[in-house]
Amino acid sequence: MKVFGPNPDQNPRLAIAIQNAKRAAVPKTLVESAIARGQGQSASGAKLEAVTLEAILPQSIAIVIECETDSRLRTLAELRTLVKDHGGNATPTVYLFEKQGKVVLKQGESIATADEVLEQALDAGALDILEGEDSTHIVFTEPAATVAVSQSLSSSLNMEIASADIVWTPNEDTKVSFANSEEGENFSQFLDKLQEMSEVLAIHANIARSGVLSDEEWTDLQRRVNM
Repeated sequence: MKVFGPNPDQNPRLAIAIQNAKRAAVPKTLVESAIARGQGQSASGAKLEAVTLEAILPQSIAIVIECETDSRLRTLAELRTLVKDHGGNATPTVYLFEKQGKVVLKQGESIATADEVLEQALDAGALDILEGEDSTHIVFTEPAATVAVSQSLSSSLNMEIASADIVWTPNEDTKVSFANSEEGENFSQFLDKLQEMSEVLAIHANIARSGVLSDEEWTDLQRRVNM
């Protein structure tokens, strides 16, 4: 679930995304469609509603799929069929996760040390902080505090907001890993199908890293799924 809202002036992440889209020559219609979704409307102007599907896939992989759609019944039917086709079944799974705000901060012109980020994050009300890749810091908060914490840290540390989302973080003792590369490939194919659905906003899973995935494969999985 994304935060901030549809106004680029009040949503630094959206403003950056629009800038990058323009540089990449993304068609204006696609940019406008994304903004419309942020306003709770489809490209045609129809009202969108939030839809969540919980499911268990083979190897006890728990997933939570968040969508926005103008046809709740159609989207749920498509998701259930896709899950079933990949050997899973729709069933409650959110009890295996914790709902949190997740803010990814990127270093700006002035470089903040890990200790400075930690101190400011705790003062702003963060629950936890991790060092990410490429000079990023990942801050976890209470869901309701996501916007306030991200804006506070961006200002006090002069850092860019790379992302600010509300995610389902898997409980450590529920995480599972792939036993072999075939299991990883099957899950990747499932993700491919999910991401073909324009209604899908976010995918959360209780996957832990195992030795069967290369660094490149793990990085790609992290990019596609909140874990």
